[in-house]
This record gives sequence, C-alpha cells and structure tokens, in this order.
Amino acid sequence: MDEEKSRKNYSLQPLRKKTLTALIVGLAILSSLSVTVIMADSATAQKDQAVNQTSTASGNATAAASEAVRNATTSAQNAGEAARNATASAGNAIANATKAGAGMIGAAITNATSSLNKTISNPSSITVTPDSVNPGDIVVVKGAGFSANQTITLTFDNSSNATTAKADKSGAFNATMTTPNDAKNGTHNITATDREGKSATATITIAAAPKANSSSSALSSFRPSS
Repeated sequence: MDEEKSRKNYSLQPLRKKTLTALIVGLAILSSLSVTVIMADSATAQKDQAVNQTSTASGNATAAASEAVRNATTSAQNAGEAARNATASAGNAIANATKAGAGMIGAAITNATSSLNKTISNPSSITVTPDSVNPGDIVVVKGAGFSANQTITLTFDNSSNATTAKADKSGAFNATMTTPNDAKNGTHNITATDREGKSATATITIAAAPKANSSSSALSSFRPSS
C-alpha cells in the first residue's frame, strides 16, 4: 500500500509542478495587471489634475481679461468725460474771451468816437502874437480846445527846448515863449500839445538877423583912443 501511495505521489508531482507554475504565472499576471491598473489610475488622476489646473488657469485668465476690459472701458469713459469737460471749458473760455474782447473793442470804439466828436466839435487851436519877430523876441501864445487842467507843451520847430503852460478848466491857456536867438529868417512853427494828444500849430516869421550878444556889442562899440 505504501508503494501504491508512493507511485500516486510520484505521478502527481508533474501535475503539482504545472499547477504551481500556473499559479505563479497567474500571480505574476495579476500583479502586473494590478500595477498597470494602478499606473493607469495614477495617469488618469494626473490627467484630471492637469485638466483641472488648465481649467483653473483658463478661468483665471478669462477673469483677468474681463477685468482688464472693464478697467480699459472705465478708463476710456473717464477719458471721454475729461475730454468733454475740457472741450466745454475751452468753449466757455473762448466765449468769455470773445465777449470780453468785444466789450473792450466796443469801449475803445466808444471812447475814440467820443474823443473824435469832442475834437470835431471843439478843435484845438492856438494864435501867436506878434506873428513876425526877430530872433530872441518874446511872443504870446494863446490856445483853446485843449484838455481841461492839462499841462501844455510849447515847442519851436519841434525843438527839444520846450516851454510849458497850464490849461484852465475850459481847455484854454495863455503863455509866453522866447524864440531862439539862432533862429533863421523865414517861416517857423510853434506847436502846442497836451498829454491827451490834442495838438495845434501856428506859424510865425523870423524877419531879421539874429541879435548880437552883449559881449559882441561891447567889442563892436569899443574904439581905441588916439
């Protein structure tokens, strides 16, 4: 009986070996499949994570772009409002300047017209007596139609040596001036001008030679004794 049992055990050894081998191979395949599944799950998880990160980044980029568009739109609106305000201010400034300029021009025209009317209605004039003199003679200059209470400047042929007079409240004056000692024979002008620009001119005639000075007269009259 022991021999029979031994023979059975011996005959089962190849089967056991095959079964063990098959079991080992199966375990290896199962282990490989498990690793593959684990790796696949890991890859899927990484893929999902990458997709989530991409979606998050895309969402953030979209939000940032939307915010940038809103900010740019707001800035453009503010710039437009500022431009409208600047245009309105410029328009107001131009209108005010035009109004002020028109007012100033109107006032200037009114003043000029008034002055012209006064000049036309009451022109300045002077008379000089006598009107024919020798060099160095004194003449009387009378004027009318000048500005009230103004200083009058009297000049001989626009010389820098001037004489002054004072007009009264009616614009009249009465003054004297001396003709230059070196005035030449002929016609000369005496001009009266006030500070507001009113002016009048009269002519006189120098009819004789210049007067000799006192030293020349003394020398010409001196005669040595014999």
